[in-house]
Amino acid sequence: MHWYLFKVEVVRIGQSPVSPLFTEVVGPSKEIKALGSEKRELAERHEKRLQFWNGLIQVMNNYTSHYRNVSPTKDNWLTAATGIGGVYYLIIIRMDNASIQLVIERGKNAETNKGIFDFLHSHKDKIESDFGDKIIWRRMDDNISSRIQYDTAECCLKDEATWEKGYEIIAKKFVAWDKAFSKYFKDIKKISVEHNSVDSK
Repeated sequence: MHWYLFKVEVVRIGQSPVSPLFTEVVGPSKEIKALGSEKRELAERHEKRLQFWNGLIQVMNNYTSHYRNVSPTKDNWLTAATGIGGVYYLIIIRMDNASIQLVIERGKNAETNKGIFDFLHSHKDKIESDFGDKIIWRRMDDNISSRIQYDTAECCLKDEATWEKGYEIIAKKFVAWDKAFSKYFKDIKKISVEHNSVDSK
C-alpha cells in the first residue's frame, strides 16, 4: 500500500462546469516503489516454488520413499535423509536450472567432511558410471562442508513449460543418484567414527 497527498483545487475553463483539479504533493519515492516491486516479485517466486514442489513431490513419490513425509515449501530447496546425520540429499530449483546434491557436513570440523568427500571421490569413475552422467565434485577447501552435485538445465523455475518433463527427469535422476551413492554409506559411517575417535584423543 502506498500513500499519496494531493492538493485539490476548483477550476473552470471557459463556460464549462466547475471541476476539481488534483495535484500530487507527496507520493511514494522511487526507492519505496522499487521495494514494493521487489516484494511482489519475491511473493510471486515463493508461490511458484510452492507449485513446483507440490508437483515434484507427487511424481517423486511414484519413484522413491525419500520425500513421502516432505511438504512443499517457499524455499528453493528440499532435503531428504540418507540415514547418516549431517550427510543428506538436496534438490534445488533455480530460475535457470535444477540441481541434485549430496551435502557433507557431518563433522564439527572440516577434516571429517573432507575425509568423507575424498573417500567418495576415490570412487568417482564408478559412481559416475552407475549414475549415468558426469558429476560436479566440490571439495570446497575453504568451507567446513563439501558438496557433490548434478545440475540440469532441462527444468527451471521461470519456465513452467519445463516442469512436467522436469519432474520425471529429476525423479529418475534422483533414484540413480541414491543408488550410486548409498552403497558407500556404511563406509562413510566408519570414516566418521574413525575421525571422531582421533578428535577425542
